[in-house]
Amino acid sequence: MAIEDVLPEQVSFVAMVDGPGPQLVGQTLTWNNLAVPGTDEEGNPGFTKLLIKVRVKEGQPDGEFFNTATLLSSVDSEQNPVALDTTYNRIAVEILSRLFIYLPLTRR
Repeated sequence: MAIEDVLPEQVSFVAMVDGPGPQLVGQTLTWNNLAVPGTDEEGNPGFTKLLIKVRVKEGQPDGEFFNTATLLSSVDSEQNPVALDTTYNRIAVEILSRLFIYLPLTRR
């Protein structure tokens, strides 16, 4: 299985939090030869989690943007097509400005 994630311009890749490391070229993360385990003994489907850490670039305005990963190919070890659930391949990210409030400190 191969997955590609072109990061939005508002963020930059920092590190992998969970899962194998990608190939990084510019804003594009690519994972090749990923394996998804089959169902377990109880019949639950297997999954592979790719969790990344990104940093919002300086000066970005408040707002929402989307990050979408694309499944490039999904075949088993014998090159047979495999159907995969891609429900969570697109997520919304919301940028909120930090607000610092400084209160005076008084002592007696």
